[in-house]
Amino acid sequence: FMNRPAISDSAMTLLRVTARESGYLVFRITLNDGNVRVFRGQPSLPGEDVQKGAIGTGTFSVTVKGFVIEGAA
Repeated sequence: FMNRPAISDSAMTLLRVTARESGYLVFRITLNDGNVRVFRGQPSLPGEDVQKGAIGTGTFSVTVKGFVIEGAA
């Protein structure tokens, strides 16, 4: 089990609003090896799987628009 940081309520609200409006956001992802990816993309509405007695999970996808900038953290 990996301990992952939670996404704040304000970030999830922005993600949902942007997805509903078919808008774009800038994403910054830091990989386990410390490398960074920055890109502009159109998010989907997030999905959730929450069941009694189980760990809740969620997902969303991003359609990347334009260039992906790669570099070290």
